[in-house]
Amino acid sequence: MNIQHPTLRFMHHWIAMTLFPSQDIRFVRNDELILLYAIVKKIKVAPVKVMFKHWLETFKVTSSISCTSFVTRIASNVGALDGQNVV
Repeated sequence: MNIQHPTLRFMHHWIAMTLFPSQDIRFVRNDELILLYAIVKKIKVAPVKVMFKHWLETFKVTSSISCTSFVTRIASNVGALDGQNVV
C-alpha cells in the first residue's frame, strides 16, 4: 500500500518505528492501519495489547531486532525480554 497523504505517511512511519518496530517499515500492517484510522476519525484507542503481541512475535525471531530505548525499557519491565538474547 502506498500512502499518498504526507501527514498520514509520516504518522505511519512514526507508528511503524516506535510501536511496531520491524526491519522494513514500508509495508502497512493491519494494526498500523487501524491506528491510522483511529487518528483520522479521532477515536480513542489503547494499542497496548497489539503492541505486546507484536513484541512477543518479534522477540521469538532469531534475527537482529532494532528498537528504540523507550520500547526496550517497556519490554524489559513487562518481562518480554526474559530469556531473549538482546544486546
